[in-house]
Amino acid sequence: MSPKRDKSYYLANKKRIRSLNKKWIKENKERFSMINRRGQVKRREKFKKRIFKILGNKCSECGFDDERTFQISSITNLGKKISKNNNGNKFLRCLFKMSTEELRNNFQLLCSNCNWIKKINLKERVRPKKISKDTEINKKREY
Repeated sequence: MSPKRDKSYYLANKKRIRSLNKKWIKENKERFSMINRRGQVKRREKFKKRIFKILGNKCSECGFDDERTFQISSITNLGKKISKNNNGNKFLRCLFKMSTEELRNNFQLLCSNCNWIKKINLKERVRPKKISKDTEINKKREY
């Protein structure tokens, strides 16, 4: 079928096709969620690769180029604002929609080591809660 014919068929039978799709989704919830999840993973990888390419495909501090260790680090704390506004979701999608200039000015690509060093130096790291003195670990053993 030609693309024009597909589109005209869809437009002519839009309601019927949508109702069939909804029915199939209800009957095949597990399969639909698996297919949908695969699509989400592919989109996420696509977003990451584009952002990594724009930010130079290597750590901006040490030059390490293994993309398994890359983390996107905010230069201007814009990352916190984006995460807070979206409850931490859709962060990569928001970056993907930014212009290249805006991305380069506000974010940098760091390997995990350099990112942790940066967090410690700037005291960005969240400290773990202190264990209270009356926990079982801290109780004196009775002999």
